[in-house]
Amino acid sequence: MSDIAIVDDELAICRALAIAFEAEGWPTRMFTDPLVALPALIAVPPRLLILNGHMPGMHGIEFFERFRLYSRCPVVFLSASAEEIEAACAEKGLHAADYVAKPFSTAHLIRVCSQVLPHAHEAREAGR
Repeated sequence: MSDIAIVDDELAICRALAIAFEAEGWPTRMFTDPLVALPALIAVPPRLLILNGHMPGMHGIEFFERFRLYSRCPVVFLSASAEEIEAACAEKGLHAADYVAKPFSTAHLIRVCSQVLPHAHEAREAGR
């Protein structure tokens, strides 16, 4: 569990984030299809999950809800409607590590993830 998983239906975003995170020394896995990503990430949970809030095939909140049954890995949402995603998660009793509004700067997202990653081990241990 040493990587960052990126689940976003926009391939350009996945690629740009993978390049940026790998430049910081963080291995990544990227998925553009949430239906492919979910079983892969349940089988081998990442250290941190970056998740788009709105994707075809499965909404980000539904993905988070299903994923949370198997992993306590921290989740950072990306969405043009980050406040709506945060409110919808709260209604379901789900709490992501952070909610980043699109458009975003890669530098900002790296800062957010840098703050979340030190706590990823603690979240994993609490979920055992």
